[in-house]
Amino acid sequence: MELRSAAPGLIESDEATVVVLAGLLARIEMMSAFVETHGLFDSRGAIRPVSRLLASAENSALKAADSLGLNTRSRSALGLQAQGSPLDTYLQERYGGGNGD
Repeated sequence: MELRSAAPGLIESDEATVVVLAGLLARIEMMSAFVETHGLFDSRGAIRPVSRLLASAENSALKAADSLGLNTRSRSALGLQAQGSPLDTYLQERYGGGNGD
């Protein structure tokens, strides 16, 4: 899935955040592959430095994704509808349109 198509209501000024997030996601993928191949601990039993970098990149990516409205909480905080999401579909089917029906 392309990142731009996943973010609701992107505007031109969001482009820098999209580029940063895309870079973070690429680095997270590379670091995760490294950890998968080499393990979380080195031969001395010490945690590899990449794990701290990975955690930091994941945290930064979550913040960037939030600012773009890529999860339910951030869409709500930004005043965007989550229509079409699996949760929205379930709630609509289960409880109706929220008008007491």
